[in-house]
Amino acid sequence: AEGPGGESAGPRGGGLGAPRDGGALERVRALKPRSSDAVLSCPCCFNILCMDCQRHERYRNQYRAMFVMNIGVDWGRRLVYDEARQELVERRSIEEGRDEGRSAASGPIAIPRDDHPTDEEDAEDSYFPVFCGNCRTEVAALNMADEVYHFFGCIASA
Repeated sequence: AEGPGGESAGPRGGGLGAPRDGGALERVRALKPRSSDAVLSCPCCFNILCMDCQRHERYRNQYRAMFVMNIGVDWGRRLVYDEARQELVERRSIEEGRDEGRSAASGPIAIPRDDHPTDEEDAEDSYFPVFCGNCRTEVAALNMADEVYHFFGCIASA
């Protein structure tokens, strides 16, 4: 059956209301594991970052995953959870807060070895920033202690 403009009115026809590329969405849904809570995409460029993740019980816009794609890890920066702010912050900013007399521009602060966490403690408490491989938007943090990616602010689709 054809519509008034000659377009097909069927489900794959190009009529009004039909998706532009319904096949792409169906291909993504077919690849998503049934146990996954969502497919995660970059909020800036919509690049798919993860197809198998679990939604955080408390923070509904956060997900965790072990298997990801199209991402990069910034191994040069280290993040730690700041209890006072209740967020991840760069390790340097916390260390700078210990020595209020120094400015941020003066460089890293030397901390005595006995005051610095051990490598095991460091791995448990620190995260590495994760960015979209396409547009470099920060989308997650990687905890190397359990090798889990913690995604935040991504677009989740079922």
